[in-house]
Amino acid sequence: MAIYEVTVPFEPLIATSMGSAQWSRPPDSFTVGEITCQYDAARMTCSAKLEIEAGNPTEAKEKAVGEVRRALAAFAVEGHAFRVVYGSELQARVKPTEPPAAAEPDSVDAEGERVLVASAGDYVMLGAEVAFALEKVIGSVDFAHRVVSRFEALPDDRLRRALELNYIAAVTPEEWAAFLVRYVALELIVEYLAGSAIPLVKARLQSPSKRRDLRRRLRKTLSQDSIFTGREIDRLIDILFKVDQRSRHECFVDAFQRVGIAAEDREIRIVTDVRNAIAHQGRTPETKDEGLAFERARKWVQAALTKLLSEDTLSTTQ
Repeated sequence: MAIYEVTVPFEPLIATSMGSAQWSRPPDSFTVGEITCQYDAARMTCSAKLEIEAGNPTEAKEKAVGEVRRALAAFAVEGHAFRVVYGSELQARVKPTEPPAAAEPDSVDAEGERVLVASAGDYVMLGAEVAFALEKVIGSVDFAHRVVSRFEALPDDRLRRALELNYIAAVTPEEWAAFLVRYVALELIVEYLAGSAIPLVKARLQSPSKRRDLRRRLRKTLSQDSIFTGREIDRLIDILFKVDQRSRHECFVDAFQRVGIAAEDREIRIVTDVRNAIAHQGRTPETKDEGLAFERARKWVQAALTKLLSEDTLSTTQ
């Protein structure tokens, strides 16, 4: 094992939506957790530097990229999209035991214009088009620093997964795919806040023997008049026994109230309906509903994570 000095480059994504474009400009220099970053305005690229203990350079790079992705995931909660740049600039060197006589600059290939992948929108070139994109300056990295510094101390794996999924959605160019990923993140957040679902039958009949008796009586009733086959009866009973004590809608409302999200019942139903239409029916819903669902899912996930990952609530929420 050795200590490696790793450099991980990352760049902003230009997000385009409804004919407008936006990209996030980080500070010229900043620190997130144990990661120090320098922004090159001319190339619109950040260099993240960190020390990693690893057995070889490849392992060091993989670990470093994972650490940097956590920072980028924290930025994504605040609506800033960045992606890691893989290539010759991703470097890992064994940390010298003594300072070198003269620091050697990192080698940089002359790549010309870099292509920025649009976040949930069209692909955009960095050239002349970037002049028409709204520059969103990141004024503070406090939230990202706090999340990265306390990532391992987060109280639940569901929060870590939701954070990672929101980042994946932020760098996904297809809006419908980003929406589906965010919906999964939303489900994890709702389950964390509202608690795991409890089947209604199990809640009402806590005795296993009483549940078995109910199953026998249901099977006897459904077998009358030979309307259903034996397999169909088993399926119907299994579905009944899996019905949750609270509906998904009720869980969403409860979870949103806990983190102060104002969401109308109609909006929650539209988001769920659009998700089901895309995931299960393979079709695109009405355009206006689709646009509202995409926007609300993004807004709700970001708002909930911002609240849950803030310093004040980490120690008090569940």
